[in-house]
Amino acid sequence: MKRVISIVLALTLVLSIALSVPFTASAFSPDNFKAQIKKISIGKPITGTDGKKYLPVDVHFFAAEDLSNSEMVYCLEGYLKAKLTNGTLAEGIKGLGMTLPGPVKPDVDLDSNMWSWEWTPYETGGGQGVIKYNLPLLEKDETQTVEHNGGTNLDEVNGVKVGDQITIQNETAVNTSNMPAQVVQEMFPNGTNILSDPFTFTIEEEGNYPKVIEVKENKPETTVDPKLGKSKIHVGESTKVKPNVENGSGTTDFTTGNAKVAVVDKNGKVTGKGVGTTKITVTNNGVKKSVKITVIKKTNTIIANIKKIKVSHKKKTVISKAIKIQNPKGTIVFKKKSGNKKISINKNTGKITVKKGLTKGKTYKVKVKVTDKGNKTYGGATKTITFSIKVK
Repeated sequence: MKRVISIVLALTLVLSIALSVPFTASAFSPDNFKAQIKKISIGKPITGTDGKKYLPVDVHFFAAEDLSNSEMVYCLEGYLKAKLTNGTLAEGIKGLGMTLPGPVKPDVDLDSNMWSWEWTPYETGGGQGVIKYNLPLLEKDETQTVEHNGGTNLDEVNGVKVGDQITIQNETAVNTSNMPAQVVQEMFPNGTNILSDPFTFTIEEEGNYPKVIEVKENKPETTVDPKLGKSKIHVGESTKVKPNVENGSGTTDFTTGNAKVAVVDKNGKVTGKGVGTTKITVTNNGVKKSVKITVIKKTNTIIANIKKIKVSHKKKTVISKAIKIQNPKGTIVFKKKSGNKKISINKNTGKITVKKGLTKGKTYKVKVKVTDKGNKTYGGATKTITFSIKVK
């Protein structure tokens, strides 16, 4: 079995290789085979038949599949490594023992106490198990050495001391012999040896034992990286904020920093309400991140309709609706830019006044600047228009 990590005294717990019922891809998921560690129980040190001291360490684990089922699982392995107080890394522990009921049995050789485990299935599927290790425990004055073991091809330490860090990890070898090769590749892209999350604890003074260490589930960190479809929108316009949540949990919430500027619904739709800049915050699993959005007024366009204007040279003429502005957004202001001084326009109403005395038969051109001051939704706009007045 290929070693995925370099940590390891592999203690193979062979269940069975006998196969009778093929399994289908729909029944399995790689994560279901993780022998995930949930707690570590450490007992008081004991003395083995060799007269040496050992630290009992029970590794409790669970899995969503029945790991004792030989039709699904070839074997389960427990890996241990030690980081010594001087910084040396040992890939294995020499003389490591594993026992089922507890202490090393006094009436048998140490080799007969090497490994065992127990498994309790759940009625709903899967189950929980425990592997019982006996770690060789050295006194403070004993020499701690790391030597290469040709049999295991690992650098092994002869025992552990107070302050050493022990890392434990389980590996499940899934039985895929009755599965088509293509299905195996699709279901197990990273291989059929499924590793649990590793757990590390520190060897303490003897007086601190027994003790139980609860292992929190090692969930990947939730990340939130929201992106706006548009970072600048007009009043009344909408855009979408994409939350981009990875390893999230539960619902994703959207909130606005200023509802007078922009609002956001539960689906991340952002609508501009007023001119300004605010933040849209996306939250999942307690992780928050915000993006800025700017709301501006809509573009205002002036459309002017102008009547044909004819006046008499003999009298004063007032034309009240010569210039008509289509769908004005705000207050309209008129200002004459050029034209004969006998022609004037009212600033507020746009009424055109033509005094008498203009030359009969002549056409006069007039330029007028029209301003729409806009409103909360539309910005202001200006337009210069030219019209003619014919004198008869």
